[in-house]
Amino acid sequence: MRMKRLLLALSLSLLVGKSFAISFKVDGISYVVNADTAIIKGYSEIPANGELTLASTVSYGGKDYRVTTVQNSAFLSCTDLKKLIIPANIKYIQSGAFENCVNMTQLVLSEGEERLDAASDAFKNCSIEEAEIGRNLKESIFRNSEFLVSVKMTKNVTTIPSYAFSNCKKLSSINLEKVRLIGENAFFHCFMLKEINIANIEKIEREAFYGSGVERIELPETLEELSFQCFAYCKSLKQACINGNLLEIPQYCFFGCSSLESIELSLSVRKICYDAFRDCINLNQISWGNISIIQSGAFENTGFEEVSFPKTLCELQFDSFLNCRNLKKIDLSKTQLETVNGFEGCVSLEQVVFPDN
Repeated sequence: MRMKRLLLALSLSLLVGKSFAISFKVDGISYVVNADTAIIKGYSEIPANGELTLASTVSYGGKDYRVTTVQNSAFLSCTDLKKLIIPANIKYIQSGAFENCVNMTQLVLSEGEERLDAASDAFKNCSIEEAEIGRNLKESIFRNSEFLVSVKMTKNVTTIPSYAFSNCKKLSSINLEKVRLIGENAFFHCFMLKEINIANIEKIEREAFYGSGVERIELPETLEELSFQCFAYCKSLKQACINGNLLEIPQYCFFGCSSLESIELSLSVRKICYDAFRDCINLNQISWGNISIIQSGAFENTGFEEVSFPKTLCELQFDSFLNCRNLKKIDLSKTQLETVNGFEGCVSLEQVVFPDN
């Protein structure tokens, strides 16, 4: 008897549990609801013009449910979809939710305070050309997008996550004025990205703009940290002005920027790290600020014809100006150097002015 009661109680509990999960359809969109929230699980039709605005709330049985999630593969291969608007209530977009929506060219992520957690393949193989972004995103969301050209972001977007636009080779326009942090590889190989405005940036992580098409960089006073290779191989970069409170230019920061001609360093910079400007073959102008240490390879194979070092310089490491074949004159007279090193392979060198010591 006791066993029968236990089995009956278990059966009732299962029935009650199932009663919380309700499925229904509204305006061609299928939902499953539980407690007070709803998940979009699929569709049966898309508006005739191809423009779909997902619901923030949905009503069923006299009750309102807050839509929070788009289920994995919910709109898989939906070729009728051309423009998608996702409201701020939706916080999760699962794997492959809009994969292979090959005719979707416009995406609007409505303004909101909470981050949108979209899987890295949520929009895989879509043809998105224009995106409007109103909140912070999860990493890799637009990675390898073949069609993305233009991105507009609201003031709520303060972080560009790692790999967000990596390999978006057609991306040419994006507003970054309010962004404070740019993550690792965020704009890796964005070849068409020529102009950036990062007026409020505080941190740029490693390889953020590696191989991008930027032509001029002005780093603001808000900047506190640059990372390894963040502008390496930006082959169109001609000028860089570094303000901010940086203490050092990190290793390989501008490595291989073959069009770079001039650098202006802020007064806060004390050290130029290993290979920071290596192979910047056209670099011939620099404003040193208060630099005190230049590490090995920092200016290897650069285009200087004449270098005059500041009085703050106290350490010039081995091979720091290795193979600078155009270098004709070195002025060390103002420095605190006790040992001179770093100029092997400077085959055009004609004049060296030493300090008194």
